[in-house]
Amino acid sequence: MAHQLSKSTFIRGEQCQKSLYLNKKRPFLRDKISAEQLAKFRRGTDVGILAQSLFPGGVDCRPKSPSQYAAKVIETAQQMADQKVNCIYEAVFQFDDVLIILDILERTGHQWNAYEVKSSKKISETYLQDAALQYHVIRGSGVDLAAFNLIYINENYEMETETVMQQLFLIKDVTAEVKARENSITAAIALSKATLTLENSPEVPIGEQCHHPYPCDFLGHCWKSVPPNSLLYLDTLESALRFSLYREGKTRIEQLPEDHLKNIDQKIQYESFKKNEVNFDKAALHTLSHIPKAAQQGSFLKVLYSQPAVPFMTGMRPYDHIPLAVSILKGNTSTEYLIAQTADGMEFFLQTLDTLNEEHIIFAEDKADVAHCVRVANRISAKAGHKTIHDSLDQLVGLREFLSDISLYLPFTADRFGIEELQKHFSATTFNLKKEVYLVKDLLEETDEVKISKQLEGVGTYVKALQQIVAGFRKLLEA
Repeated sequence: MAHQLSKSTFIRGEQCQKSLYLNKKRPFLRDKISAEQLAKFRRGTDVGILAQSLFPGGVDCRPKSPSQYAAKVIETAQQMADQKVNCIYEAVFQFDDVLIILDILERTGHQWNAYEVKSSKKISETYLQDAALQYHVIRGSGVDLAAFNLIYINENYEMETETVMQQLFLIKDVTAEVKARENSITAAIALSKATLTLENSPEVPIGEQCHHPYPCDFLGHCWKSVPPNSLLYLDTLESALRFSLYREGKTRIEQLPEDHLKNIDQKIQYESFKKNEVNFDKAALHTLSHIPKAAQQGSFLKVLYSQPAVPFMTGMRPYDHIPLAVSILKGNTSTEYLIAQTADGMEFFLQTLDTLNEEHIIFAEDKADVAHCVRVANRISAKAGHKTIHDSLDQLVGLREFLSDISLYLPFTADRFGIEELQKHFSATTFNLKKEVYLVKDLLEETDEVKISKQLEGVGTYVKALQQIVAGFRKLLEA
């Protein structure tokens, strides 16, 4: 019998029953999946496969397509009945109209231990709910389950000469936590199954669940009636207050009672939205000395970096910022460098930035990101006996940090510090910026030098856009 729910659809239903219904009955209304979300999906799969090395010699029951689900449920049971099989990867179970695929199932005497792998450094409430669902299905399938465990990334792990999986991963027994959720899981399954029998989607008003714990991919559909000048976008106000006011019928920004504006950021953003123009704290302009200097004589810097979950160089830690490419714009000429993913490459990256720092002001999109890359490169270089530099580049100015200091707000935008948004308001030229996630993916996978050179040009467009934004903002100050 075909299942009605899976792990992902169950969690979707926990967040919003309307989203669950639309996902099943109206999938064509779904928003396009973002590049960042696709990257997370790939990363989770890779980490799950890597964690299998903690339990070598397992039998893989992974379904290659949905058409194999029923057969893999049977195959999993057959493998479990074989006393020679001590471990199963991607074990498939179905119970209560729910199908789950468990990452690792390990035999322990006459019982079994279950392991679910997460590519995160922390165990979240959602992960525990996911584990409780799997425990419910596996136990309901007749399996004598001794323990349910979550495997996740050890954020304090630092690679020495090679990656040690037993140190990279942490294992936590969450059996007590998932057992305590049994009644709520049963009730939640029943609710979701009932929702899927409805002829029309349930009436669920938009609210905080639209963004938590994950951004919903039906926002475009459910928010289509929200006016572009809605107070819901005034994110300096607490989310609960915005939705409360919205449900009272106060849909537009001008309907917001001004007595709700308690601090300078709220007032500045409110004025920006109300007048549909850029607004910032004029009293904070004494910090602006770097802007004209950078526009006139400074360099513009873009560091493209990856954040691999699994370290591959001595001195690396999980999710470190590893510099992958650098673009430097001086005057009207930009130069791009591909950074080798080695200790020598990290030393080259540090020397390049150190030389630049000695010349004049460096203007970057995000100072914190660059500083993180420098710290990581220093750590890796030091482990290899190479030269290091000061973690803090004294000539470095970050656009994101600068705009935050002066409380700058753009009218009706979800990303007031994003290059794409800023260039709409300050740049004389609109640059076609390729998503950084795709740039990282392409540069990590490409081997053809001509194609790599073309991809590096994509990194270079970021510094050109940054230069235009700074120049445009400078003109705003002079007006």
